[in-house]
Amino acid sequence: MPYAGSKLILRRAMLGILPERLRVQSIKMHFRSLFVSEVQDRWSEYEAVFGVASRPEVVERGYVDRSALWSRLMALRRGQFGDDGVYIMRLLNLESWLRVFRLPRSRATTVQPVSAWHPSPFGRPDSSAWTTTAALTTPGMTR
Repeated sequence: MPYAGSKLILRRAMLGILPERLRVQSIKMHFRSLFVSEVQDRWSEYEAVFGVASRPEVVERGYVDRSALWSRLMALRRGQFGDDGVYIMRLLNLESWLRVFRLPRSRATTVQPVSAWHPSPFGRPDSSAWTTTAALTTPGMTR
């Protein structure tokens, strides 16, 4: 069965709401180019978080090897998403989530207005990655 072939109810519900070519699409969409361009555009932030002088949580906790991660991020910067690209995205989300625990409790538990959020390395405030990646950019995160 093709991707989303079993989503007949959803497809019917979206009739007249979504453009027809999207509503009947039978292939899974990937956001590789968006992710690669964000890494390229915000390389200085990734370098600050994962570079030689940094202390990424995922490395400190022993989840990944520092040199392997850095090599993979360099390849991503060169546009090589690879078969493990989705896992790299998830790893970066994990880093962001773990960094929340570095914040003082009052800052970690206080919800700030959208206008005060620090830009995410993966997208704009309207992207789905916004809420999970905002902590990645700086250890002191000002949200």
